[in-house]
Amino acid sequence: MLDGDPGAGKSFLSLAVASAVSRGDSLPGGKKPSGPSSVLLMSIEDGFADTVRPRLDAMAADVSRIVIPNPKRGVAPSLMNASFIETIVKETGPALVVIDPIIAFTGKKDSDKAAQVRELLSPLMAIAERYAFACIIIRHLNKQGNSKAMYRGNGSIDVMAACRGAFVVAEDPEEKSQRILAHVKNSLGPKMPSLSFYIDGDGFRWGNECDTTADELLSATEGGKGRERVQMDRATEFLRKMLADGPVTSSKLEEEAEKQGLRRAIWRARQRWVYAPRRALVAVSFGVYGRSDGLHGSHGQHGSHGNLTISSISSM
Repeated sequence: MLDGDPGAGKSFLSLAVASAVSRGDSLPGGKKPSGPSSVLLMSIEDGFADTVRPRLDAMAADVSRIVIPNPKRGVAPSLMNASFIETIVKETGPALVVIDPIIAFTGKKDSDKAAQVRELLSPLMAIAERYAFACIIIRHLNKQGNSKAMYRGNGSIDVMAACRGAFVVAEDPEEKSQRILAHVKNSLGPKMPSLSFYIDGDGFRWGNECDTTADELLSATEGGKGRERVQMDRATEFLRKMLADGPVTSSKLEEEAEKQGLRRAIWRARQRWVYAPRRALVAVSFGVYGRSDGLHGSHGQHGSHGNLTISSISSM
Protein backbone atom coordinates (compact mmCIF):
# COMPACT_ATOMS: atom_id res chain seq x y z
CA MET A 1 0.00 0.00 0.00
CA LEU A 2 1.15 3.52 -0.82
CA ASP A 3 -0.09 6.42 1.33
CA GLY A 4 0.54 10.07 0.55
CA ASP A 5 -0.94 13.49 -0.07
CA PRO A 6 -2.21 14.46 -3.54
CA GLY A 7 0.75 15.43 -5.70
CA ALA A 8 3.28 13.57 -3.57
CA GLY A 9 4.11 11.17 -6.41
CA LYS A 10 2.20 8.02 -5.45
CA SER A 11 0.69 7.41 -8.88
CA PHE A 12 3.93 8.29 -10.66
CA LEU A 13 5.80 5.85 -8.43
CA SER A 14 3.26 3.08 -9.07
CA LEU A 15 3.76 3.57 -12.83
CA ALA A 16 7.53 3.35 -12.36
CA VAL A 17 7.05 -0.02 -10.65
CA ALA A 18 4.62 -1.11 -13.36
CA SER A 19 7.11 -0.11 -16.07
CA ALA A 20 9.88 -2.16 -14.45
CA VAL A 21 7.59 -5.21 -14.17
CA SER A 22 6.57 -4.89 -17.82
CA ARG A 23 10.24 -4.86 -18.91
CA GLY A 24 11.33 -7.58 -16.52
CA ASP A 25 13.70 -5.24 -14.70
CA SER A 26 14.55 -5.38 -11.03
CA LEU A 27 13.48 -2.72 -8.56
CA PRO A 28 15.85 -1.08 -6.04
CA GLY A 29 16.88 -3.63 -3.45
CA GLY A 30 15.12 -6.47 -5.27
CA LYS A 31 16.14 -9.49 -7.32
CA LYS A 32 15.87 -9.49 -11.09
CA PRO A 33 12.67 -11.30 -12.10
CA SER A 34 12.67 -14.27 -14.45
CA GLY A 35 11.23 -12.14 -17.25
CA PRO A 36 8.75 -9.41 -18.19
CA SER A 37 5.16 -9.69 -16.96
CA SER A 38 1.79 -8.09 -17.52
CA VAL A 39 0.40 -5.35 -15.28
CA LEU A 40 -3.25 -4.45 -14.70
CA LEU A 41 -3.73 -0.71 -14.11
CA MET A 42 -7.01 0.41 -12.58
CA SER A 43 -6.69 4.17 -12.25
CA ILE A 44 -9.65 6.44 -11.64
CA GLU A 45 -8.04 9.83 -11.11
CA ASP A 46 -5.59 10.13 -14.03
CA GLY A 47 -6.56 10.13 -17.69
CA PHE A 48 -4.94 7.36 -19.71
CA ALA A 49 -4.32 9.27 -22.93
CA ASP A 50 -3.07 12.54 -21.45
CA THR A 51 -1.32 11.36 -18.28
CA VAL A 52 -0.79 7.62 -17.86
CA ARG A 53 0.39 6.76 -21.39
CA PRO A 54 2.90 9.66 -21.65
CA ARG A 55 4.38 8.72 -18.29
CA LEU A 56 4.70 5.06 -19.25
CA ASP A 57 6.31 5.99 -22.55
CA ALA A 58 8.79 8.28 -20.78
CA MET A 59 9.75 5.41 -18.47
CA ALA A 60 10.20 2.99 -21.39
CA ALA A 61 7.44 0.65 -20.28
CA ASP A 62 6.54 -2.26 -22.53
CA VAL A 63 3.04 -0.91 -23.11
CA SER A 64 1.95 -4.12 -24.82
CA ARG A 65 2.05 -5.67 -21.34
CA ILE A 66 0.18 -2.86 -19.60
CA VAL A 67 -3.49 -3.80 -19.44
CA ILE A 68 -6.31 -1.35 -18.72
CA PRO A 69 -10.08 -1.85 -18.70
CA ASN A 70 -12.16 0.40 -20.95
CA PRO A 71 -9.15 2.41 -22.15
CA LYS A 72 -11.17 4.95 -24.12
CA ARG A 73 -13.58 5.85 -21.31
CA GLY A 74 -11.78 4.82 -18.15
CA VAL A 75 -13.11 2.71 -15.29
CA ALA A 76 -16.41 3.73 -13.70
CA PRO A 77 -16.17 3.48 -9.89
CA SER A 78 -19.40 1.47 -9.91
CA LEU A 79 -17.54 -1.33 -11.73
CA MET A 80 -14.73 -1.51 -9.22
CA ASN A 81 -15.48 -4.69 -7.31
CA ALA A 82 -13.82 -8.04 -6.69
CA SER A 83 -15.83 -9.84 -9.38
CA PHE A 84 -14.84 -7.24 -11.97
CA ILE A 85 -11.16 -7.51 -11.08
CA GLU A 86 -11.22 -11.32 -11.11
CA THR A 87 -12.77 -11.33 -14.60
CA ILE A 88 -9.90 -9.27 -15.99
CA VAL A 89 -7.24 -11.15 -14.03
CA LYS A 90 -8.47 -14.47 -15.46
CA GLU A 91 -8.11 -13.16 -19.01
CA THR A 92 -4.80 -11.30 -18.69
CA GLY A 93 -2.80 -13.06 -15.95
CA PRO A 94 -1.00 -10.01 -14.51
CA ALA A 95 1.87 -10.24 -12.08
CA LEU A 96 0.92 -6.86 -10.64
CA VAL A 97 -2.43 -5.09 -10.11
CA VAL A 98 -2.53 -1.37 -9.26
CA ILE A 99 -5.71 0.15 -7.77
CA ASP A 100 -5.48 3.94 -7.71
CA PRO A 101 -7.06 5.01 -5.41
CA ILE A 102 -8.50 2.26 -3.22
CA ILE A 103 -11.36 4.56 -2.19
CA ALA A 104 -12.81 4.02 -5.69
CA PHE A 105 -13.06 0.31 -4.84
CA THR A 106 -15.19 0.87 -1.72
CA GLY A 107 -18.52 1.53 -3.45
CA LYS A 108 -21.17 2.16 -0.78
CA LYS A 109 -19.09 0.68 2.02
CA ASP A 110 -17.85 2.92 4.81
CA SER A 111 -14.04 2.80 4.81
CA ASP A 112 -13.99 4.13 8.38
CA LYS A 113 -15.76 1.04 9.75
CA ALA A 114 -13.58 -1.96 10.48
CA ALA A 115 -16.16 -4.63 9.63
CA GLN A 116 -16.94 -3.08 6.26
CA VAL A 117 -13.24 -2.67 5.46
CA ARG A 118 -12.66 -6.36 6.09
CA GLU A 119 -15.69 -7.23 3.99
CA LEU A 120 -14.26 -5.06 1.22
CA LEU A 121 -10.64 -6.23 1.24
CA SER A 122 -11.05 -9.94 2.02
CA PRO A 123 -12.30 -10.85 -1.50
CA LEU A 124 -9.48 -8.84 -3.09
CA MET A 125 -6.90 -10.57 -0.90
CA ALA A 126 -8.38 -13.96 -1.79
CA ILE A 127 -8.15 -13.21 -5.52
CA ALA A 128 -4.54 -12.04 -5.18
CA GLU A 129 -3.65 -15.29 -3.42
CA ARG A 130 -5.59 -17.44 -5.85
CA TYR A 131 -3.99 -15.95 -8.97
CA ALA A 132 -0.60 -15.17 -7.39
CA PHE A 133 -0.24 -11.50 -8.22
CA ALA A 134 1.10 -8.58 -6.23
CA CYS A 135 -1.28 -5.70 -5.57
CA ILE A 136 -0.55 -2.03 -4.98
CA ILE A 137 -3.37 -0.02 -3.47
CA ILE A 138 -3.08 3.75 -3.15
CA ARG A 139 -4.61 5.96 -0.46
CA HIS A 140 -4.60 9.65 0.36
CA LEU A 141 -3.57 10.84 3.80
CA ASN A 142 -6.15 12.00 6.30
CA LYS A 143 -6.04 15.44 7.94
CA GLN A 144 -4.84 14.16 11.29
CA GLY A 145 -1.41 15.72 11.04
CA ASN A 146 1.50 14.93 13.33
CA SER A 147 0.31 11.43 14.24
CA LYS A 148 2.23 8.26 13.53
CA ALA A 149 2.46 7.23 9.89
CA MET A 150 0.61 4.03 10.76
CA TYR A 151 -2.57 6.04 11.38
CA ARG A 152 -2.28 8.70 8.66
CA GLY A 153 -4.03 6.91 5.78
CA ASN A 154 -7.69 7.55 5.06
CA GLY A 155 -10.12 5.03 6.50
CA SER A 156 -10.07 2.49 9.28
CA ILE A 157 -6.79 1.17 10.69
CA ASP A 158 -8.00 -2.22 9.43
CA VAL A 159 -6.92 -1.15 5.93
CA MET A 160 -3.37 -0.99 7.22
CA ALA A 161 -3.82 -4.22 9.18
CA ALA A 162 -4.94 -6.12 6.08
CA CYS A 163 -1.88 -5.15 4.03
CA ARG A 164 1.33 -7.15 4.25
CA GLY A 165 3.44 -4.09 3.51
CA ALA A 166 2.80 -0.35 3.60
CA PHE A 167 4.76 2.73 2.58
CA VAL A 168 4.31 6.48 2.77
CA VAL A 169 5.40 8.90 0.05
CA ALA A 170 6.12 12.59 0.68
CA GLU A 171 8.19 15.43 -0.68
CA ASP A 172 11.55 16.05 0.93
CA PRO A 173 10.93 19.37 2.76
CA GLU A 174 14.47 20.52 1.93
CA GLU A 175 14.51 19.53 -1.75
CA LYS A 176 11.13 19.81 -3.47
CA SER A 177 12.06 17.77 -6.56
CA GLN A 178 13.01 14.86 -4.31
CA ARG A 179 10.47 12.50 -2.83
CA ILE A 180 11.03 9.87 -0.18
CA LEU A 181 9.49 6.41 -0.02
CA ALA A 182 9.48 5.25 3.61
CA HIS A 183 8.45 1.86 4.97
CA VAL A 184 5.62 1.98 7.50
CA LYS A 185 4.90 -1.72 7.96
CA ASN A 186 6.24 -5.08 6.83
CA SER A 187 4.49 -8.23 8.02
CA LEU A 188 6.97 -10.51 6.25
CA GLY A 189 10.29 -9.24 7.59
CA PRO A 190 12.25 -6.17 8.68
CA LYS A 191 11.48 -2.78 7.21
CA MET A 192 13.51 -1.68 4.22
CA PRO A 193 15.60 1.52 4.35
CA SER A 194 13.84 4.61 3.05
CA LEU A 195 14.52 5.43 -0.60
CA SER A 196 14.54 8.74 -2.41
CA PHE A 197 13.31 9.31 -5.95
CA TYR A 198 12.93 12.31 -8.23
CA ILE A 199 10.14 13.70 -10.37
CA ASP A 200 11.43 16.69 -12.34
CA GLY A 201 12.13 17.90 -15.85
CA ASP A 202 14.02 14.69 -16.54
CA GLY A 203 11.00 12.58 -15.58
CA PHE A 204 11.22 9.86 -12.93
CA ARG A 205 14.44 8.46 -11.53
CA TRP A 206 15.43 6.55 -8.42
CA GLY A 207 17.71 8.16 -5.83
CA ASN A 208 19.58 6.72 -2.88
CA GLU A 209 18.77 5.12 0.43
CA CYS A 210 18.30 7.53 3.34
CA ASP A 211 17.77 7.39 7.11
CA THR A 212 14.47 9.31 7.28
CA THR A 213 11.72 7.19 8.85
CA ALA A 214 8.06 7.36 7.86
CA ASP A 215 7.13 9.17 11.10
CA GLU A 216 9.98 11.67 10.68
CA LEU A 217 9.06 12.27 7.05
CA LEU A 218 5.45 13.17 7.81
CA SER A 219 6.41 15.18 10.86
CA ALA A 220 8.86 17.24 8.81
CA THR A 221 6.30 18.03 6.14
CA GLU A 222 3.85 19.42 8.74
CA GLY A 223 6.18 22.24 9.87
CA GLY A 224 6.94 23.41 13.44
CA LYS A 225 4.11 25.62 14.72
CA GLY A 226 1.80 24.18 12.12
CA ARG A 227 2.36 20.72 13.60
CA GLU A 228 1.48 21.97 17.08
CA ARG A 229 -1.70 23.65 15.81
CA VAL A 230 -2.73 20.56 13.84
CA GLN A 231 -2.05 18.37 16.87
CA MET A 232 -4.21 20.58 19.08
CA ASP A 233 -7.03 20.56 16.53
CA ARG A 234 -6.82 16.78 16.29
CA ALA A 235 -6.89 16.42 20.06
CA THR A 236 -9.91 18.71 20.35
CA GLU A 237 -11.80 16.77 17.69
CA PHE A 238 -10.80 13.50 19.38
CA LEU A 239 -12.32 14.76 22.65
CA ARG A 240 -15.50 15.82 20.87
CA LYS A 241 -16.00 12.31 19.52
CA MET A 242 -15.07 10.55 22.75
CA LEU A 243 -17.40 12.80 24.74
CA ALA A 244 -20.34 12.42 22.42
CA ASP A 245 -22.08 9.51 24.18
CA GLY A 246 -21.45 10.19 27.86
CA PRO A 247 -18.75 9.95 30.56
CA VAL A 248 -15.50 8.13 29.89
CA THR A 249 -12.79 7.30 32.40
CA SER A 250 -9.45 9.01 32.04
CA SER A 251 -7.72 5.64 31.60
CA LYS A 252 -9.98 4.78 28.65
CA LEU A 253 -9.46 8.24 27.20
CA GLU A 254 -5.68 7.91 27.44
CA GLU A 255 -5.74 4.42 25.99
CA GLU A 256 -7.61 5.54 22.88
CA ALA A 257 -5.55 8.73 22.57
CA GLU A 258 -2.30 6.73 22.73
CA LYS A 259 -3.33 4.80 19.63
CA GLN A 260 -3.47 8.06 17.68
CA GLY A 261 -0.39 9.67 19.20
CA LEU A 262 -2.50 12.16 21.19
CA ARG A 263 -1.96 11.10 24.81
CA ARG A 264 -0.28 14.34 25.86
CA ALA A 265 -2.17 16.60 23.50
CA ILE A 266 -5.61 15.73 24.86
CA TRP A 267 -4.81 17.23 28.25
CA ARG A 268 -3.66 20.47 26.64
CA ALA A 269 -6.70 20.53 24.37
CA ARG A 270 -8.98 19.85 27.33
CA GLN A 271 -8.16 23.31 28.68
CA ARG A 272 -9.99 24.84 25.75
CA TRP A 273 -13.34 23.68 27.00
CA VAL A 274 -13.24 20.92 29.61
CA TYR A 275 -12.81 21.57 33.31
CA ALA A 276 -12.13 18.39 35.28
CA PRO A 277 -9.35 16.89 37.44
CA ARG A 278 -6.95 14.85 35.33
CA ARG A 279 -7.53 11.60 37.19
CA ALA A 280 -11.22 12.03 37.88
CA LEU A 281 -14.00 10.57 35.79
CA VAL A 282 -13.72 12.73 32.71
CA ALA A 283 -17.27 13.73 31.80
CA VAL A 284 -17.56 13.67 28.09
CA SER A 285 -20.89 15.32 27.60
CA PHE A 286 -20.94 19.01 26.69
CA GLY A 287 -23.87 19.39 29.09
CA VAL A 288 -21.58 18.62 32.05
CA TYR A 289 -18.62 20.85 31.33
CA GLY A 290 -18.49 24.07 29.36
CA ARG A 291 -15.94 25.11 26.77
CA SER A 292 -13.85 28.26 26.85
CA ASP A 293 -15.45 29.43 23.60
CA GLY A 294 -18.83 29.59 25.32
CA LEU A 295 -20.47 26.93 23.19
CA HIS A 296 -22.46 24.31 25.03
CA GLY A 297 -24.28 21.15 24.15
CA SER A 298 -26.61 18.86 26.03
CA HIS A 299 -26.49 15.25 27.10
CA GLY A 300 -26.87 12.80 24.26
CA GLN A 301 -26.23 15.19 21.39
CA HIS A 302 -23.47 14.79 20.24
CA GLY A 303 -21.79 -7.60 -10.61
CA SER A 304 -22.60 -6.76 -13.63
CA HIS A 305 -19.73 -5.37 -15.71
CA GLY A 306 -21.74 -3.68 -18.47
CA ASN A 307 -20.06 -3.02 -21.80
CA LEU A 308 -16.56 -4.02 -20.72
CA THR A 309 -13.64 -3.96 -23.09
CA ILE A 310 -10.20 -5.16 -22.14
CA SER A 311 -7.09 -4.26 -24.08
CA SER A 312 -3.44 -3.40 -23.63
CA ILE A 313 -2.57 0.26 -23.43
CA SER A 314 -0.57 -0.05 -26.65
CA SER A 315 -3.82 -0.28 -28.58
CA MET A 316 -4.87 3.23 -27.57
